[in-house]
Amino acid sequence: MQTRPTEAKDRIPFLDALRGFALLGVLVANMYSHGGYFFYTPLSTIPKVPFDQPLEWCLHFLVDGKFYSLFSLLFGIGFALQLERKGQDISSFFLKRLSILFLFGILHALFLFVGDILMVYAFTGVFLLFFKKDHLKWAIFFLAFPVVEYAIFNFTLELPPPPPKELIQNVIETQRYGSLHQLILDHWAGLTEDRIPHLLFTGRFFKVLAMFLMGVYVAQKGLFKPGNREVLKRLFRICLPLGLLLNFGMAMLMETEYYYSLHPLGILESILYVIGVPVLSLAYASGFYLLHPSPLTKVFIPVGRMALTNYLTQSLICKIIFTQTHSWAGVPLTYLVILGLLIFLVQILWSHLWFKYFKYGPMEWLWRRLTYGRSFA
Repeated sequence: MQTRPTEAKDRIPFLDALRGFALLGVLVANMYSHGGYFFYTPLSTIPKVPFDQPLEWCLHFLVDGKFYSLFSLLFGIGFALQLERKGQDISSFFLKRLSILFLFGILHALFLFVGDILMVYAFTGVFLLFFKKDHLKWAIFFLAFPVVEYAIFNFTLELPPPPPKELIQNVIETQRYGSLHQLILDHWAGLTEDRIPHLLFTGRFFKVLAMFLMGVYVAQKGLFKPGNREVLKRLFRICLPLGLLLNFGMAMLMETEYYYSLHPLGILESILYVIGVPVLSLAYASGFYLLHPSPLTKVFIPVGRMALTNYLTQSLICKIIFTQTHSWAGVPLTYLVILGLLIFLVQILWSHLWFKYFKYGPMEWLWRRLTYGRSFA
């Protein structure tokens, strides 16, 4: 089995561009929690601007869930490409890479961002090794599983009450003024008492695994390679209207009191999510393929080549901004999204500059170094 890393000449520009585009959506979606707008704070305590409410609805409609799903699809494609390049038995190599990714995720969650996705990818990625065929059928099965899980919860569990105002205020004070030690303790509590239960309750691991398997299927069929334009055009024409319709219904339900509840309408919202989000993600991916190569899509290539670095630096930049300005849980959503777009613009510029001098992003280089045990130019 070959154990060399993927060289720059072996990379597929379209996948890097799509990865960069997905990173933009992930940042916009994460600005809710980077700025303390969503997870811990009642919305009534945050200053509002007139565009906040329609913007929040648009994010539910077009952004929420779609871009981590797109990243999950790309993760599955990457796994299949590694399988193709390195031979059939990549278990030890892949597990080592996932272990390192999990370590990055823990550090990221404790020091910067409780909403880390790297640990989810690393844990769920292990299960890819157990699926040798019928990836699309298994993907559909795992997409349906969260709905079943949600229905079971409806008859067996009750949602916990919202946290008391005193606890919410303590979290806000810690995020604004706390020491590093206090922040780490707060992040650990957020991870164990909120983030992980939320991931389990919403079936996130099954959703991610489903998109991983769908990515493997896409790679094995070579759908992202040249010559499949007509196939992807048909996919886009089907997925875009269907995805928009389903996500419109989901966004409407998210505006009601039944969102994130065990009410039947909450289950309906879950059904619309697990079907509509992957469908719209596929529409985004196929639409991006139809646009590529173009000046618009090529802008994203360097960002996607160092996606791990850029994902982590997004959290670092936001943590510095909101702790140094003591503004966590005090910024309107509109301003958070504008800030996210400005951060991404900076990342575009610095990614283009970085690759004028280096072959790998800094965290990508470290990941390779820890995986292969040797340095690379």
